[in-house]
Amino acid sequence: MNEPNAEHCHICGKDVSSGWFARIRSGSGWVLLCSPKCAMRYYDSVRPEQETRAQELAANEHPLRFLVNGELW
Repeated sequence: MNEPNAEHCHICGKDVSSGWFARIRSGSGWVLLCSPKCAMRYYDSVRPEQETRAQELAANEHPLRFLVNGELW
């Protein structure tokens, strides 16, 4: 198994030899990330391109509905 590059963050290139925030398996190797911000940028970069903002909002919409005066809100 390939070890991660223990010197630089995959996103920003910051030195992570003294410690990293996340280590993620990617293919047959590993990706090192230095911070939560770089982790979010990494996940955004690997997300499928066809996912639109409308699909994202629909997936996060809460199914809770209210009945007010006989009308569904």
